[in-house]
Amino acid sequence: MEQWRRLTLWPRLAIGVTIGFLVLFAGFSVLGIRAVDASTNRILHERLAITEELADDFDGLVQHRFADLAAFDPRPAPASMRRRLLAEVYHASGGAFTSVALYDPRGRVVASFGGSAGKATTPPYVNRVLASGARVISAPFIDASGRPVVALAVPAGAHGVLVGTLDLAGADVAGRLDAARLLGRTGHAELVDRNGTALASTEPGAPLRPGEHLDLYRAMFRKSQPGTANVSVTPKATEAADLRNERHTMAFVKLSAAPWAVALGGTTGETYAPAHRLRRTLLLAGGGSLAVLWLLTLFGARLLVRPVRDLTSAAEEMASGNLDHEVSVSEGGEIGVLAASLETMRAQLRQSLETVRRWGEELEHKVADRTAELNARNRQLAAVSAILAAANETHDLEQMLQRCLDVVLEHAGMDAAAARLRDDRESTISRGNWDGIPPAGRSELPLRGPSGDVGVLELGRRHGSAPPDERDMLAAISDQIAVAIDNTRLASELRRLEARDEVQRMRSELISAVSHELRTPLGFVKSYATTLLREDTPIEPATRRHFLEIIEEETEKLEHMIDELLDASRLQAGRLPIEPKVLSLARLVEHAVDKARQTLETSGHAVTLGLPDDRLTVLADAVRIEQVLDNLLENAARYSDAGSPVDVNVVGDNSNAVVTVTNRGDGIHTADLDQIFEPFFRGRNATSRRIRGAGLGLAISRGIVEAHGGKIWAETGRGDTTTFVVTLPLAATPT
Repeated sequence: MEQWRRLTLWPRLAIGVTIGFLVLFAGFSVLGIRAVDASTNRILHERLAITEELADDFDGLVQHRFADLAAFDPRPAPASMRRRLLAEVYHASGGAFTSVALYDPRGRVVASFGGSAGKATTPPYVNRVLASGARVISAPFIDASGRPVVALAVPAGAHGVLVGTLDLAGADVAGRLDAARLLGRTGHAELVDRNGTALASTEPGAPLRPGEHLDLYRAMFRKSQPGTANVSVTPKATEAADLRNERHTMAFVKLSAAPWAVALGGTTGETYAPAHRLRRTLLLAGGGSLAVLWLLTLFGARLLVRPVRDLTSAAEEMASGNLDHEVSVSEGGEIGVLAASLETMRAQLRQSLETVRRWGEELEHKVADRTAELNARNRQLAAVSAILAAANETHDLEQMLQRCLDVVLEHAGMDAAAARLRDDRESTISRGNWDGIPPAGRSELPLRGPSGDVGVLELGRRHGSAPPDERDMLAAISDQIAVAIDNTRLASELRRLEARDEVQRMRSELISAVSHELRTPLGFVKSYATTLLREDTPIEPATRRHFLEIIEEETEKLEHMIDELLDASRLQAGRLPIEPKVLSLARLVEHAVDKARQTLETSGHAVTLGLPDDRLTVLADAVRIEQVLDNLLENAARYSDAGSPVDVNVVGDNSNAVVTVTNRGDGIHTADLDQIFEPFFRGRNATSRRIRGAGLGLAISRGIVEAHGGKIWAETGRGDTTTFVVTLPLAATPT
């Protein structure tokens, strides 16, 4: 209590306001938590209600299908008439039944209709109807056509038993579960029996497999009431990576017309997403609002306390005999009246103590002060302008600070200056000579910019510290340097963010291009491999060999694409292996053309080759340069019409060997000439000709050529001709 009494007015107000707002924030937090809990319960109730509606829908389906069977007329009739009556029952189901069959009292098939109708042996569910005289729903099974079904059996009086096999994969059953898609991206539903077997499901997989939440289904069948539960799942390789470890919130309702149940739900994250958003919104909005109100209240309290402090300070100075400070408070009311009274008292006391001499001295001092102020202002403006010009000369932080410190040495008359920055490296930039500067001649100024305290400006003068009239100028200089530091850092951060955005863009393009280009060969490989693995259909040896050749061809395409991606990665990292040797460029080009000639001629492209003598040698990696030539020849074939020629020429001058590859086809748009060598760029002609590829061949070629010290570019000539030019430095001739 004693410590509280010692506090002044401002700390008391601040503590009281803070405690009040903390209590208010706690109250808002409790209300927010209650609102989120209510939202969560409402979500679970809504999901359970949807599941109950779906269960009622399935109950109606079963009752309707039993009614279709009960409508059968069991009176004696010829075999053809029975089959026609069964056909009417079959068609009345709207395709829900895969077959309808009539069994006599001995369990033998009397008549049937449908592709999978009729069995040689009496099914157990028929015996159960004959024994009990009541309708029966069988366990699920796969019928002769390979579809999952259950049998609905009803007594037909003295004529035996009528059986309809309900198609579980049809729209009448599985289609009703599609309502789960309305729950969101992870919404799914299953129709299960007492054993947990999935009779129908929105999830892909084999029919009549165990349900996704088998333990939950069996536990809920033992209960009499519907309910909801959060359950874990076993991750599936087919699921998205962000969903594999998610728990599921499931609602479970048993049917009354069949020994089945409906389970419907989705991931916990998606189910409770509205509640989580509500919690975040309440906390952020409530906390932010209270924080703003708290700051405004403290600011208002500080404004209220400030004039009281000013008046107290003024009264203390007047009591000590100091009458030079004017009592000035811009407040009204009682505080304004008190300030006016104190000022009147100070003025009257000062008038009674001063003489006429004071007026002359005051005028003289004012003129001198004004002159000194103008001189200081001029020096300050000149220094600040010089700092601003130096800061705009370069974007490099260290160079900018060096130039600014040179300006400080010139305009402030200092012998040495240094800037110590508060960053990760605690870097220091220094100019001038600090030797011989005494401690009294050293001073520090804070560098405070828009972002806060960025460092310290140290100044050194051998003949004492800066006089008081220079401090304003030095403070302005330090402020301007701090602003320049902030601007330089912001510019550097902007360039870094732009570079990061470019990396993100290239990464997205890589993922899109690779996923698109890998899908087609993988589809071929999977399709033909699946066909070869089938045992139910014989495959001729020639056909099998043809399929294997296609698989090998598509696998080579995959291997080629992967090699291109690896080369692009090595180029980006600067680690592309190059093993240069002195070799004949003519032989290298001739070998590459001969290797590609058969492919080019097969597609109708005649190749003409112009070579110099073997004395034209280069220092190069034969494998890599051949890779460049393969890419250029392949592009020439792809982007030109069948029957057009491809020209390859090699020439040399005093310092370089030049290889040109020319084709006559679509040509390259002028706007694309500067971009075709960029990774993942595919020109407009690639889309029109439906040419596959990731757009890496020319980028890799440019990296290989530049790694050899050469250049590569494209030129467009008359008649839609395109020429790719490669230059390589000649090998040094030994002396």
